[in-house]
Amino acid sequence: MPNPSGSVRGALRTWRTRTRPESPSLWRRAAAVLTTLALAGGLSVVAMAAPASAHTGDLKATAVCNTTTGMYDVTYTLELTQVDKNLTGSTKWRVGGSSFDGTPKSDAGMNKGPIPSQGNATLVLGTESISGTSTTGPWVYAYTTWNDKYSKGSDGRVEKLKGDCRTSNTPKLTVCHWDNGTKAYQRLELPVSSIRSGHDDHSKDIIPSYTYKTYAWWDVWETSPIINTVPAQGDQTLLQYADCVKPPTKIDVPAAPAFSDKCGPGNTVFTEPADTTELDWTTTRANGKITVSVKPQAGFAFKNGEPSITFPAYVVNDAPCPPTKIVVPAAPAFSDECGPGNTVFTEPADTTELDWTTTRANGKITVSVKPQAGFAFESGAPSITFPAFVINDTPCPIDVPAKPAFKDECGPDNTEFTEPVDTTELDWTTTRADGKITVSVKPQAGFAFKTGEASITFDPFVINDADCPPEETAAPGEPAFDDSCGPDNTVFTDPIDTDKLDWTVTRTAESITATVAPQKGLKFPAGATTSWTFKIVDTDCIPLAAAPTPTEKCGVDLDAIELPDEVEHVSWKIVGDPRSGNATAIATTDDGHFFADGTTSKSFEFTFDDEECIEPTLEGSFATGKCIADAPWIFYDVKLVDPDEQATSKKVSLVLSDGTNTETLELGELKDGVLKGQRLWPGASVAADGVTPTGWPGWEQKVDGTWQETTGNFAWTRSVTKATLVVNPEMTVDLSYPPATPNCANGPTIVPTGGGDGTTTAGGGIGLAETGFAGTGIAIVAGLIVLAGAAFLVIARVRRKNRA
Repeated sequence: MPNPSGSVRGALRTWRTRTRPESPSLWRRAAAVLTTLALAGGLSVVAMAAPASAHTGDLKATAVCNTTTGMYDVTYTLELTQVDKNLTGSTKWRVGGSSFDGTPKSDAGMNKGPIPSQGNATLVLGTESISGTSTTGPWVYAYTTWNDKYSKGSDGRVEKLKGDCRTSNTPKLTVCHWDNGTKAYQRLELPVSSIRSGHDDHSKDIIPSYTYKTYAWWDVWETSPIINTVPAQGDQTLLQYADCVKPPTKIDVPAAPAFSDKCGPGNTVFTEPADTTELDWTTTRANGKITVSVKPQAGFAFKNGEPSITFPAYVVNDAPCPPTKIVVPAAPAFSDECGPGNTVFTEPADTTELDWTTTRANGKITVSVKPQAGFAFESGAPSITFPAFVINDTPCPIDVPAKPAFKDECGPDNTEFTEPVDTTELDWTTTRADGKITVSVKPQAGFAFKTGEASITFDPFVINDADCPPEETAAPGEPAFDDSCGPDNTVFTDPIDTDKLDWTVTRTAESITATVAPQKGLKFPAGATTSWTFKIVDTDCIPLAAAPTPTEKCGVDLDAIELPDEVEHVSWKIVGDPRSGNATAIATTDDGHFFADGTTSKSFEFTFDDEECIEPTLEGSFATGKCIADAPWIFYDVKLVDPDEQATSKKVSLVLSDGTNTETLELGELKDGVLKGQRLWPGASVAADGVTPTGWPGWEQKVDGTWQETTGNFAWTRSVTKATLVVNPEMTVDLSYPPATPNCANGPTIVPTGGGDGTTTAGGGIGLAETGFAGTGIAIVAGLIVLAGAAFLVIARVRRKNRA
């Protein structure tokens, strides 16, 4: 296994579970030599995890190279901090993709978990494996909810991996082996081979998930490994502890429960403590005492080492209490002035300290009080009787009231008089007869006039309804009227009569006449206008079908005003020049004709700017070479940015040139300013399925089926590094022949169709047989090939010698 610094001792051997006997292989020996050379140079196989962003806690991703599978095992942990120790939480999580989805706001889509927690805790979410060539892992999201309804999301991923994880010949895993003899776990470091040979059959053993390789019986060259994944077995959280036993969590000894009990029964104050996830409480009651003990729950231990705590017993005190001394209360409030039914007295109510008694007899109220049980007056008296309260019901003397107000001038219905209303002291009577109002008053029961009179009758009020001389009032203004050309558009509302004005309206087909007169008793000033006649106009209006519209382009040459279609009896003219920045379009009616609003002219003023035109660009466009299924393709994405529509063409072409040769590829036409697609590299071809390659630039196939390099078939395009996208405008883009796979880069690999010893190669080119690097041969990392190029040439030479 690699040491903590990332270095590796010796050469790596790949441990595999095989499905057939091993056979010697020159390539495997070569791979071992190359691997030794590469690893001796200090290849790193362990990468550190980049720090994750923290929300509810610290979500960490730690990557370790699994030399059994050649993959990174990434462990995700979530450290929850600043959480109250009594709060319980539940965490769900999921593994996302390479794009960041945003910090989760709920547990929707979380397909792993839930994982419980209490207080501050570090949760092991799980382990995932990613390719050993990866430099960045997928995003991971977690969402925790606590029992106080608070919740938060977290996110993170592993980053800055070196992508150099490879297999080793001594892979080991940490397991917990159950010993039936000792009835306990043993924590062991075992090779995967040992686990595969027996431990995976032990149902009580705790084993992490692991992977191993096998090969199909026909895969003699071991070119297509089959990765087998064995799921985790048992409680994975115990793998981190010595002897696979989680140590108890240390907790403080709790304080004794609160208790109080004064003299007297039924007043004990004590709340029996309830069990928690950390504490197991026991309460016993016997012989007038309460005894409380507490011990830790399973998985917890007191910091002082005690297995349990029993607090001193609480003594229950039910002995009677001595009487409480209290002050003799004040006499209740009492008042009663002259007159019946106005006594002010509230009978006192009993309290926990005082027992009141109230009696009423012979026009008097008598009140006495004594202490309740358990109380005693400080004076020692057993009870107190207060002096009696005397009720006073004699009539109260009052003043004779003033005569009610009255006013009545000439004219009917203008009498000002408010009939007096009875009160608690006065009884009023009002009579109306013979044009007079007579008012009398006497005291209510319990009251008497100070003058001694039993009642008072005031002189009668005389009502005056004689007509008054006319009063001058202002004449009204002219009523509102509107009627422009066109039928049925007269706007006139008949005036409404008021207490001063009396209106009369008459109508004919040609006019409306409104006349006003003063109401009875009123007159208008001399010379006031009192009649108006309005003429009704029903001639047709001239419509204005549409307004002119400005045409404004970049620059000034195309600025203009577009006039609407002609309308009978309307003429248009333009004053000014749009190219100068200002112009006005004016519509005028012929004589005797009007617009709907009664006008004969309408103006429309426009302002134009001289902003320069923006030249079109292909900014953001690109073309790139890619090798798909051993065939070279050109992928392109063309975007025309032309806000002022200056481009004169939508056709797109791609021009390749090496200075001597030129090839123009017609790509198609822009649609909505965009054209995206792919096409074969010049000189390349594929079969009818659109995938299988049948030709490459710079290569030709001979009659016997072999391939040879040629200067023709667009061989020159393999050296270009740039090309030109042509629309109008043009743009130079980086474009190189794709080197992604051996066939794209070096030409075709030929498998003989029959006979011979299987050594057919591309004529005149690099010799690539069926066991070469093309296709699915033994995959050796690109870095190893660079480090061991010389060794490869030696091996290739040996191969040709063995086959000769």
